[in-house]
Amino acid sequence: MLLSDKEMSGFTLMELLAALLITSFLAIGVAQYLAAATQVRLIMHQDTLAARTAEDLARQLAISQSPPGHLNASRCTSKPSSSSLDTLQLCRAYQKLPQLRVRSQGQQLTLSWQGPTGTREVQRPLF
Repeated sequence: MLLSDKEMSGFTLMELLAALLITSFLAIGVAQYLAAATQVRLIMHQDTLAARTAEDLARQLAISQSPPGHLNASRCTSKPSSSSLDTLQLCRAYQKLPQLRVRSQGQQLTLSWQGPTGTREVQRPLF
């Protein structure tokens, strides 16, 4: 029994090209979604770490009555000083937040760093 031409024909070239085009658009869409989700997760992680660090520093500065001007990266590389400040959270922030700067303006403690979308900043009141 011989098959007719209609039964032997499968997908046409245009149908295959359309399916390939749709598949590639879907793959590009998924890749863009994953890239955006990764960037949002990094921003949220950095914001959370900075807020936690700022609150911890504000609380410790209120307890120790130390000026915030001496809080820099050198406190993380040198031997622990006789200061009563626990700098573990600060050192973790210096490792994870690029170009972290800690400064005090009046009764505000400000942490600023270079995030994936530009300079970011967190402010917390000093007690």
